[in-house]
Amino acid sequence: GPDSQKTPFERLTIDPVAKKVTRKVIDATSQEFPRPDERRMGKPYRYAYTMALPEDRDPAFMGDSRLFKHDLEAGTRETHDFGEGKMPGEFVFVPASATSAEDEGWLVGFVIDAEKKTTDFVILDARNFTGAPQATITIPVQIPPGFHGNFIAL
Repeated sequence: GPDSQKTPFERLTIDPVAKKVTRKVIDATSQEFPRPDERRMGKPYRYAYTMALPEDRDPAFMGDSRLFKHDLEAGTRETHDFGEGKMPGEFVFVPASATSAEDEGWLVGFVIDAEKKTTDFVILDARNFTGAPQATITIPVQIPPGFHGNFIAL
């Protein structure tokens, strides 16, 4: 939270038999809102997507322009940087189909343009995470930071 000095990406493993919790830092860079493919919730998953937080610990959590894609099997991290003055929120993974691979689909979320006071709804290709967005829809108002979302297939 805002009162924390640093918010690394961590994994907590709970062993109910031993009544023990093991904590492992996956990435020490400050970040928040880790989201995997929701079809994997409660099961092992390979990919997690997080939003970077500014290192200066702005209490409003504003100012960082990056999203991260963590490959938990390979131990790697990719970065999508939206550029100066652009602040992404929490992105959600949308699978290409009910049977698609874990990173076969898109990431959708809001990106605030601080200078223009607008918000873009952005669609990224999860497999080409560092590439240009697949689509960007500009909303002519600034949606407040911290606006969360989910995707539900109909």
